[in-house]
Amino acid sequence: MPLLRCSVCECEVFERSVLAVGAECTECEEGEMLEVDADLEEETTAVVNPEPRPHLALPREAARKLLGEQDVRRPPVPVEQLAEAPGLTIVERRTLGSLSGRLVETTIDVAPCSRNRRRFVVAHEIGHHVLRRPHGSGPTVEPEVNAFAGELLVPGDMLRAAAKESMDLEELARRFEVSRQVLEIAARVHRLDDRIR
Repeated sequence: MPLLRCSVCECEVFERSVLAVGAECTECEEGEMLEVDADLEEETTAVVNPEPRPHLALPREAARKLLGEQDVRRPPVPVEQLAEAPGLTIVERRTLGSLSGRLVETTIDVAPCSRNRRRFVVAHEIGHHVLRRPHGSGPTVEPEVNAFAGELLVPGDMLRAAAKESMDLEELARRFEVSRQVLEIAARVHRLDDRIR
């Protein structure tokens, strides 16, 4: 399967039956999906940037797939119910030290924190499970899992629909039950940051 990259926002996805070369980008809806030579990409990355680059389109796609399978259509996303779908259990633990959360087999341990923070931690740990990317398994794991969590909590289609009703960042953050920072990142990812303030 070839790797496709958007000509505008540079999101990446492996070609599936849904997308093909020349298709409209599902992230920004402006760009065109172009095939990337994966071998050339790896060589170029190795020379220009010795650090591996996270591939964020696949985690976002996995989040959208989970939302679709669970028929979640509007905010706020019921993240704790979504944890149950793949068989995960959430347990509050006061003994995590500096950690906000962790995934141990099928248990998500969460430190006491605000509701918005807890929702992100749970979404993040679901990402580790769904993507099969354990903590510490590589330098790109955390950005990829964060991309999954962000898309799970603030999916692009829901954000675009909500932005038609309000472009106030604080109001949208309340509607999605996420922090201002999570909403700002989602707006930037989905190319709405010039409208949502």
